[in-house]
Amino acid sequence: MTDLSANIDLSSSLLNVLGKVDVQLGRAAKATEQQNRLLADAYRAEQPRYIVLAGQCILNANGFGIITWSPQAKVDQGWFWNVHRITVGGLTPTTVTAGRADLFIEAQSIGQITSLSQTALQNWVDYAGTLPNIATYGDAECRVNAGERLQLVISNGTSGQQIVASAALLAVQEAANKQMWSV
Repeated sequence: MTDLSANIDLSSSLLNVLGKVDVQLGRAAKATEQQNRLLADAYRAEQPRYIVLAGQCILNANGFGIITWSPQAKVDQGWFWNVHRITVGGLTPTTVTAGRADLFIEAQSIGQITSLSQTALQNWVDYAGTLPNIATYGDAECRVNAGERLQLVISNGTSGQQIVASAALLAVQEAANKQMWSV
């Protein structure tokens, strides 16, 4: 009888231990699953965002002005902008404005220049010879990378005239461009 009771005690102890192991393994599996979910969320690329930026300037005595959308609305590290539309003119679509508008993508601000002749040709993207004007671009035709500025230079305008401009763009995360979405 002693042998039988020892076997029963040993069996119940073994079942007890196995039950505790099963509970610990279940907890470990849940913790691993939660950790994997957190890692997947951390590495998931964000979906591209459509953004419209607005800017304005008053032309100086020489009929010159600069609209810089960056750094207030800057391209974050790991992102780039695909510019789809630039609109520039007076206060309304019917306001005819003297001058021309030149679009630049620069690594540094061109805020200190006082004439169009002081700009670099390699950073010149587009121009509008008459205002108001709307320019449209396809994907990667007008791309602004992290650390670059999108700037609009107005020249040959009327002194004191207000110029209004907007830029419609798609902000794309580098990882999203490589992995999930086609842009």
